[in-house]
Amino acid sequence: MKPSPSEALPEGSIPPFDDFLTQDTNPALAARTFLQTARESLAESFAPGKAIAPFLRRTSDMVDAVLTRLWVEYVGENSAPALIAVGGYGRGDLFPQSDIDVLILTREAPDADTASQLERFVTSLWDTGLQIGHSVRTLAECEELAKADLTVVTTMMESRHLAGDSGLIEALAEVIAPSAMWPPNDFIRGKLGEQQNRHDRYSNTEYALEPNIKSSPGGLRDLQVIEWITLRCFGAGLSEVNEPDFLSEAERDQLRNGQEFLSQVRFALHSMTGRADDRLLFDHQKKLAALWGMVDGDTLAVEQFMQVYYRWMKTLSQLNELLIEVFEHRLADAPDSDVRVIDDDFEVSDSRIRARHDSVFQDNPSNLLRLFVLIGNDPLVDRIEPNTQRLLRRDSPLIDDAFRASQANRDLFMDVLGVPHNMTKQLRRMSRHGVLGRYLPAFGKIIGQMQFDLFHAYTVDAHT
Repeated sequence: MKPSPSEALPEGSIPPFDDFLTQDTNPALAARTFLQTARESLAESFAPGKAIAPFLRRTSDMVDAVLTRLWVEYVGENSAPALIAVGGYGRGDLFPQSDIDVLILTREAPDADTASQLERFVTSLWDTGLQIGHSVRTLAECEELAKADLTVVTTMMESRHLAGDSGLIEALAEVIAPSAMWPPNDFIRGKLGEQQNRHDRYSNTEYALEPNIKSSPGGLRDLQVIEWITLRCFGAGLSEVNEPDFLSEAERDQLRNGQEFLSQVRFALHSMTGRADDRLLFDHQKKLAALWGMVDGDTLAVEQFMQVYYRWMKTLSQLNELLIEVFEHRLADAPDSDVRVIDDDFEVSDSRIRARHDSVFQDNPSNLLRLFVLIGNDPLVDRIEPNTQRLLRRDSPLIDDAFRASQANRDLFMDVLGVPHNMTKQLRRMSRHGVLGRYLPAFGKIIGQMQFDLFHAYTVDAHT
């Protein structure tokens, strides 16, 4: 997607790649110089607050220029094989040091002459200094691999033609379509399994003191999971699905703004370190805080910066959970079957608890706490239905001084602490949905607050 008119291209002049070719007869070595110059120019043009999309697009465009030129040089402009960008590079959202994945796609196994041309092309890539992963496959091989491996089909879903036979990318889209393999239900289950395994590697928390901006819960990968599922289920990107019960305008703004912030941080981190390092190490955090204009005051600048970061991670993690519930509910064979009524306010269906009416918290604010008591007392309930999550966020401001002073509500909170099933999980869930921080204002103030030292593994609220 090209930048819209409101998204001005980054400042700074990057000469076209052809200008560098006149300075060096070896196109691969000319590419190395061009890419270094272009990256430096983009890094100098970047500043927090500037729209990140044009920077990512320009980074992708400059790699396109190099690869298509080398393809013409060694394979030919009207070649039978096709050069296809896949994965993040296929999306056109390329960070300065991200891996670049390309697929060389053929209809049949290449003959000896074509194989020799492709070998020279691949060899030339090594001299550019780019971190490029490549594969040479026939259409039939792609189909076989994609059927067997969810990661492969996901990568191929984000394909973009660069050079060669343009008809091949259309043929690829047909063989990996949901009607041919990985229908939406199977795709969602597979992606959720991948996400849970990744979250487990990061201790299921957004609040590690040196988080991974891409892979930690609430990071950019969680947003990409939602985008992949949307694409597979709706045949359109997240920004193109305009159904209010799927994503409200406020939620859409939160996703957009959160992704913008994390993407700016990742771009700055790659530019700063000169490598594909997505972990926010302590030294990097200090430099990023300075870049964002934060200065020491009552709290250190780095602690201010990281609190903003953690709060965005929490928001995005919550939206990831919400949208996955929306997907699963929509694709369920019988989403409203086997409903078990708890009382006038709540019922359970398919392990999800849900409000029976939209005024459940407004009519009785104590339900903001009682909901978590019900979950913790029922081993068959482990999730909150999407609309109920939205009602929680909408009505959590009902927790005020009078609410906190109520003995009945104090008793309910003590009941939460005494639930027999996953009490810790209930507290985390209360925190994620904004209830715990409102009921305990002192806790609310430390959400996302870090202590800049080596003696704590997580933020203050996570330790608490």
